[in-house]
Amino acid sequence: MRAVKTWLFLLHRWLGFGGCVLIALWFASGFVMMYVPFPLLTEAERIERLPRVDVSRLRVSADDALVAARTKLESDDTITSLKLVQPNDAPFYAIQAKRFGWLAVDASTGESRTSGELDAVAAARRFTGLDAVGVERIDVDQWSVYPGLAPHRPLFAVDMVDGGRHYVSSRTGELLRDTSRFERGWNWVGSVVHWIYVTPVRSNSALWHWAVVVTSIYAIIVALLGTVIGVLRLRMGGFANGRRSPYVGWMRWHHLLGLFGALFVFSWLISGLLSMNPFDVFTKINRADFQDRWRGASFATSPQGSFVLPSLGELRDIKEIEWLPHAEGATVLLKSPALNANANDPSVPRVQLQAVRVASDGKQGIEVNATTVRAKAGLLNTAPIASIERLDEYDLYYYGRRTARALPIWRVKFEDAAQTWWHIDGRSGELIGALNSSTRVERWIYYGMHSWDWLPLWNRRPWAWDVPMVAALLLGTAFSVTSIVIAWRRLRGIRKPAHTNFSSITE
Repeated sequence: MRAVKTWLFLLHRWLGFGGCVLIALWFASGFVMMYVPFPLLTEAERIERLPRVDVSRLRVSADDALVAARTKLESDDTITSLKLVQPNDAPFYAIQAKRFGWLAVDASTGESRTSGELDAVAAARRFTGLDAVGVERIDVDQWSVYPGLAPHRPLFAVDMVDGGRHYVSSRTGELLRDTSRFERGWNWVGSVVHWIYVTPVRSNSALWHWAVVVTSIYAIIVALLGTVIGVLRLRMGGFANGRRSPYVGWMRWHHLLGLFGALFVFSWLISGLLSMNPFDVFTKINRADFQDRWRGASFATSPQGSFVLPSLGELRDIKEIEWLPHAEGATVLLKSPALNANANDPSVPRVQLQAVRVASDGKQGIEVNATTVRAKAGLLNTAPIASIERLDEYDLYYYGRRTARALPIWRVKFEDAAQTWWHIDGRSGELIGALNSSTRVERWIYYGMHSWDWLPLWNRRPWAWDVPMVAALLLGTAFSVTSIVIAWRRLRGIRKPAHTNFSSITE
């Protein structure tokens, strides 16, 4: 038993040299991430800042734009998105293909087009109202490393007079991401540290995945060893001096804070590890695998003449028009800024969306109700339907925190082995996503344990969420500081060779 305890102490001591710094960085960066998230251009911000689409300048139909786009693609590539947008002075069709990425077709001439530096500067100036001081063409940098931007690469990084750095697609000329000097500065000690988001690592998805997984497992082992030792060295009846811990000074604080904060340390380390879904421990449902089945059509199967422009009539301030193929006829999404939206309330969607379907008799609204949802539910799952319910407010499984999500939605629950739930947009009838028993567990392990995403707490900020979160982070940070001090002293002592009395380690 003495030999086992000796190895426990030695492993914790030597592995802890790196583990203490790693855990300390995660706790300290958590403070920053509470209030300065990684730079992101939300859908609401993007739509709000776009110019209104000038439909009077259209000379080319959406169908003709698709024909022009296909001449640029390989024969087996598939088109997945089609929209009409106007980031600068003239409207164009932005079309995405699965492998090629985004490409643009001029809505006046029908010719393919790309965007240059002048277009990028114009888009950034229109978005900010400020002058640009520089622009460069890049593939990826620290603030554009997110893989979701890959279909738009290369990008233009436009630097503004206020220190902002904004990223514009070279394919479509759309502004994709905005950053401020404040966001970038704080994120170096926030998300970049916390997520190991340095460009050489994050730009390689497999490398980044395993970097996070391995460092998380390493930190969990260090913490587990320390917790076992802490319990072994605790005397509830007290030692001869009356204290429950045999240590003094920094070691005493390390011992007691480690035991008291073990719950928070383990909950964050384990949930952080599981957020990466290592070894596919959670079985997820990919919405894209069901999308064409739900719609009953795709861009490849829709006949010529399907994608027409509806008569906008009384609709004003349309910033983007998107077409979605459907067996019943193309759905057209008309997007504009929401009226009287409260920017401080994420429960209020800030994009006004109207979905219409153009049939032979003209523009028709799309009705999404329990009957229409039930009629198509069999396309998603052959199991019996347990229930269909409409959500007009967020709940514990469908919610928006920093950004709004669509409301209302319909939730369809199936009686299959995985207990699958599908969420369907109540405005357009489009699939939003699915949860099963596995991902509902993930929701509580990661978002519940790691981010404390519990609406009863989040809706009562700051007292119900910020205060306890800060207190827990302070506890974890204080514990980590004791670890670093002890490790530093130990490293300094190594320079002075001395005989090690192994028996003193465990007594």
